[in-house]
Amino acid sequence: MYRLVALPLLFLAGCNSAPADPFPPPANGLQIKTAPYTVDASGEKYFCYAKTVTEETAAIEVQTHEGSLVHHLAVFQTIVPEPDGFSECPSLIKETWLPLYGGGRNTGGMKLPDGAGFKFPKDTQILLQLHLVNATTAPVSETTAVNLVFGEHPASLTPAGIYAVGNRTFTIPTGATNYPVVGQCGFNKSSPIDVFALFPHMHRLGSTIQLEHGLTEDDAQPIFRIDPWSFGDQPMKLMTAKITPGDFLRATCTYDNTDGHDIHYGESTLDEMCFVILFYTPFDLLSGCLQ
Repeated sequence: MYRLVALPLLFLAGCNSAPADPFPPPANGLQIKTAPYTVDASGEKYFCYAKTVTEETAAIEVQTHEGSLVHHLAVFQTIVPEPDGFSECPSLIKETWLPLYGGGRNTGGMKLPDGAGFKFPKDTQILLQLHLVNATTAPVSETTAVNLVFGEHPASLTPAGIYAVGNRTFTIPTGATNYPVVGQCGFNKSSPIDVFALFPHMHRLGSTIQLEHGLTEDDAQPIFRIDPWSFGDQPMKLMTAKITPGDFLRATCTYDNTDGHDIHYGESTLDEMCFVILFYTPFDLLSGCLQ
């Protein structure tokens, strides 16, 4: 006669447990993880995933798990709410999205300087945008996730934020090549800032982008340049610079308009933009040098 014997629960749990998560959420922080998505063969998509921070906190690091379809991804703080959860979002960037991070497939995230953090009031919405490109001949499905690692003592962190240099009122004539668009001014904050990264931004027709800095316009020198520009990269660049009140700043973007009609400033990828966004401490209020 055979007798049933109960197997130890530990053994059963080991047999039935799911495989370890290759990108677990942070012990202290927020993870935005997509549901599985599919991009058709030779397809291109813009997807957004939004999640709301329920308590006042501050992020000290951005970690990314991209996947093979990600051409680039960006993380924003919204100042006008978007739908929570999933949405399609063909605008590459909106003026109501404040950049926190941008990079390509292998950029690898960003850690803020020691003692600094992006501070989020309660009910702040964080948005992850994906630009997905499938260059293969078959549909591909995968997931993407971003971790925001929170500081243990957010109140003690020096706030980090952005200062934008650029131009929002321009038209690129039909057929123009190396067409320049410039945004410039004297630095208009009342205290010095310490820049630790920048995020250059143009769309499809951009060819070069440059930032100049000097005590005056006459002695301004390039401190950052991309030539040639690659629309798909949208890179976040680490750098160190100190900018003091009255310093001169100039962002210059050039374009080749092959679209067969005039192109204007706008949020759609069919329009154009010209921004160099500086990430700095100590952040006080949202401002910029916008032509």
